[in-house]
Amino acid sequence: MRGVTVNTVEPTLFLSIYKNHIDLALFKDKHLIVANAYDYINENDIIYFTSLALQHNDCNFQVGSLHIFESKEVDETLLNSFLSK
Repeated sequence: MRGVTVNTVEPTLFLSIYKNHIDLALFKDKHLIVANAYDYINENDIIYFTSLALQHNDCNFQVGSLHIFESKEVDETLLNSFLSK
C-alpha cells in the first residue's frame, strides 16, 4: 500500500483553517508525518499548534513551504493576525 506523499523532501505544511478548528498536515522527506485537527479560540492557538508540530518533528521554515487554505466562514482579521505574527 502506498502512503500519501508530496514531491519535495523539504518540510511542507498544509494548514486548513475553519471557523472553530484547523486541519494540519506536515510532510517531511516526501512522507506524511503529522495529520491532525485542533480546535482553536484565536490566532495564538493556531500558531501554537503549528509550532508544536514543527518543533516535535525537527522542522523549520528556513527551507520548506506553508500552504494555507481558509474556509469562507473564517474571519479575515483572524487570518491576517495569524499571518502577521
